[in-house]
Amino acid sequence: RHDIFLDSDRCLLKDTDVKSCILAKYPNDSRQFWCPAVVLRHMANESKTQVRFYDCLVVNITHETYVIPITEQQFEIYSTLRIAKENSLVNHVIVGLNNTKKAFMLGTIQRRVGNGHRYSIEWCCASVSEQTDEHLLGAFTRRNKHRIGDYVLAIDSVEGIYKLAEVLSITDDRKNVKVKFIDPNNINDTLSSREIDVPAITTFVITKTYFNNVIGLLQT
Repeated sequence: RHDIFLDSDRCLLKDTDVKSCILAKYPNDSRQFWCPAVVLRHMANESKTQVRFYDCLVVNITHETYVIPITEQQFEIYSTLRIAKENSLVNHVIVGLNNTKKAFMLGTIQRRVGNGHRYSIEWCCASVSEQTDEHLLGAFTRRNKHRIGDYVLAIDSVEGIYKLAEVLSITDDRKNVKVKFIDPNNINDTLSSREIDVPAITTFVITKTYFNNVIGLLQT
C-alpha cells in the first residue's frame, strides 16, 4: 500500500512544506509520468513553487498543481529505480524519432547525455544524433491492447521507417491489425491513405496527446 497512491493522497503544491519530498508530473513531457522531487521554496509573489527533481532539474511550478507527498526514504528508492531504468536503456535497439530525417526509425542507444533523459542514438542510416526518452520506444515500452481508432506507430516495409497510423480493425486472435497510415503534412487526407495489415506486436500504441505533439515534428 505504501507504493500505491490514490487521488485522495494528492494535495496542492502550495500546501507542502519546504524541503519535503513529493511525486510530481515531469514537466514538458506528454507521458505525464510522476517523478520524485524536493520542494525548494514557495514564491508567494509569483504564485509558484520551486521544485528540484531527482535528476537535478529545477523548475517553478504553479501553486495549484496537485502533487503526492512521499517520505525521504521513498524519494531515495524511487530516484534510484528511475536512474537505474534510464541507465538500462543503453545498448538497446529502439524505434525513435530522428529529428533530422523527420521520421521514426530503428536505432541503437549509445549513451546517456546530460541529466539522463537525452540519449545519443546511432540510427540505422549510420547517422548519429541525440533524442529525449519521450520519443524512444522499444522492448522496454509498456504494451497496451489495441482498440479500433487507436493511434499507433507502424512499420512501413516499403520505406523501412515507422509511421503514424490509425487502427481500423483487429483480428479475433488480436495478433494482427489493419492500420491506415497518416500523412503528418495532411492529416485530413483519408482518400489517398494507404492501408496495410501488420502484426500487432510490431506496432506501438501512442496517446492522442503524443500524436498531437509529434505531428508538428514530422511535418516537412
